[in-house]
Amino acid sequence: MKKFAFRFLLIAGTLAGIAYLKKDVILDALIKYSIDIDRINNTVDDVIDKAFTVKDKIKQTKETLAETKETFNELSSDISDYSTEIKPIVDQIKNDLPHE
Repeated sequence: MKKFAFRFLLIAGTLAGIAYLKKDVILDALIKYSIDIDRINNTVDDVIDKAFTVKDKIKQTKETLAETKETFNELSSDISDYSTEIKPIVDQIKNDLPHE
């Protein structure tokens, strides 16, 4: 009976040790995968943040282009106004210049 009990304890201890070692391997693998998933999540968060930054930059660029368009339209209008005001003056100067 002692032999049987000793063998039983030996086998049970061995199985418990193997299970314990496997548990550590499995836990280590889970921790590694958890770290990898955290890295992937951080990368995805970075990509999302950068996408929002790009979206904001595009919005700012659109606003700047709209302002630039308004400025060019105003400049064009000013040039047209000045050219109509200057034309009589230029004609007067041409008339006042001596002709050869």
